[in-house]
Amino acid sequence: MKLALSHQKKSGHPSLFNSPIATVWTSRKKQSISTITIRRNLKKVRLNSCIPRRKPAITEMHHQAHLEWTLVHRNWTTRKWRRVFFSDKNQTHAKIIQDYVIPTLDEHFSRGDRIFQEDNALPHRSKVTIAACEDAKIVML
Repeated sequence: MKLALSHQKKSGHPSLFNSPIATVWTSRKKQSISTITIRRNLKKVRLNSCIPRRKPAITEMHHQAHLEWTLVHRNWTTRKWRRVFFSDKNQTHAKIIQDYVIPTLDEHFSRGDRIFQEDNALPHRSKVTIAACEDAKIVML
């Protein structure tokens, strides 16, 4: 018997999710079932119930860092921004630096007055990535 699992309440509380399943089961099979039995059987097929944690999308520290960065760069001219190469890729970043970023920067900014813009994601701020940029004498924004 297939049961629709779309009755979960917004709170994500397991008992609120299991109760509608028990109600549907009882009405269709004419046999009661406990929420514990439902939870146990869902676990057997790796559908574990949990209460999702509420966490802010951005921490106060990140918010402050973004604000400070914005204030420092708010008066940049279009000419200055044209010297910036932006990246938000979430891959093996040191290899991307070597294989793509350096050649692109060399092609477009041959005088050496180049700046590379990152989005401060963890892979972009790794020691390996920072070392690759330093070795290539890339100014990070």
